Amino acid sequence: MTSQPINKELLKFIHEQTGRTMIYEQEPTPLLGGIDAATYRFKLRGMDTMVLRLLGKDRSAEEVKRFRIHSRVLIHANIKAPKVYWVGEDKLVLGGVFIIMEFFPDPLLAEQPKDIQLKTLGESHAEMHNLSTTQIISELKKQGLNEKHFMATLSIPIILDTAHRDHPWLSNIFNWLQNNLPINSAHASINHGDYHPKNIMYASEHVTGIIDWNFFIGDPAFDVGHTITLIMDIGPNIGDGYTLDIASQCNEQYQDAYQSTRSINENAVSACRVSECTRFLLHCLSGKKDIIASSPTMIKSLATTIENITNLEIAFPDQ
Repeated sequence: MTSQPINKELLKFIHEQTGRTMIYEQEPTPLLGGIDAATYRFKLRGMDTMVLRLLGKDRSAEEVKRFRIHSRVLIHANIKAPKVYWVGEDKLVLGGVFIIMEFFPDPLLAEQPKDIQLKTLGESHAEMHNLSTTQIISELKKQGLNEKHFMATLSIPIILDTAHRDHPWLSNIFNWLQNNLPINSAHASINHGDYHPKNIMYASEHVTGIIDWNFFIGDPAFDVGHTITLIMDIGPNIGDGYTLDIASQCNEQYQDAYQSTRSINENAVSACRVSECTRFLLHCLSGKKDIIASSPTMIKSLATTIENITNLEIAFPDQ
């Protein structure tokens, strides 16, 4: 959908939610988004600046409804997640389900010098993982969420079984993951799901906001493994001048900062890195054309990491 239909239909949707006639003070302008979402900033006259996050066509209404509940519960626990104002469950409105939420005005952590980025990233990540999840789990249940939608102990086996069925050529890797991932770990932490400097707001030497949550409760190794995958396996294949040597230094700084607050289970994190590399590998083979899937070196790099950690060989379908 082009910008003009989005502008018009978004106003119509908000009018239906509020009963008020709305006028743009600032029309929707694109922001940096994820690989399966388009994000816009806009302002209505007499209201604070907001963010529209339009998800991909394959995303469901149930996801945005859960996102609103996650946001409410996280904010209640004094975690710096954006407030959700409305969710759009009908894909016909904007071409996909969507979320309208609070805009955090502070700069991204990614705009800070690299040493500040990595120190803050590691320390704040560990601090998040140290937070108690007891009340959060209780509140999510009170809001009517089924545990299989937010507890890794229940969701990960379902995801692995589905992936195993859909991609039998990776059966040796999925079997390895089932045996090595910390699925039944007693360590239950808040997992952001995509924790990196472009998802963190930073001002006055403090984290002031955390955006783009893919929230769940599980072993913190899932979250750390994802961040390390971004640093070591994704970044060197999409960033100009971001070499593997630089990535290794960044990874070391991130882990040192994290371990100044909380220890890391290296075996569990390595298994989670395999899981994330496998997920990105399947994404690259799905026919998508985003920056990750379009990298000419990405598939080989991801496969190398998977094979090196598991000591298994990937038999691609065309081999």
